[in-house]
Amino acid sequence: MDYKEEVYMLRTSVMLLSLFVAFMLTLSTASAADPKVTVDQPAYKLDKKIKIGISGEGFPADQEIRVLLSAAKDDGEYDIGYALDPEPMPDSSGKWSTIWNAGRFVSKKLVKAGANMLQITDADYNSLAEFTVTFEE
Repeated sequence: MDYKEEVYMLRTSVMLLSLFVAFMLTLSTASAADPKVTVDQPAYKLDKKIKIGISGEGFPADQEIRVLLSAAKDDGEYDIGYALDPEPMPDSSGKWSTIWNAGRFVSKKLVKAGANMLQITDADYNSLAEFTVTFEE
């Protein structure tokens, strides 16, 4: 192989490597979507025995998260982790699910009829996502 062929092969290799790196960066950006949270029903009856299924996807993998309730009663924010089973922890793909035993929040009037705002945060309480849970009388 002469010098011109070697230079051509080297340039081609660099170009292909650059395209591969750009493709991989595009894939990693596309998979780092905004976190999403869903609940298992569109609305729930205000009941002291209510259990609510909550799940999420697109969260940082294998990192502790917290669920906070913005309370209707006093405008406070409450970490509801003790009422979640199991404690939510995103798996290696960023997915998690839990059941919120919300009865005590109903009896203490920390939730109200209508939309109630909840927030998912990291362990340092930095917001990752927000969602609502709707209650009906």
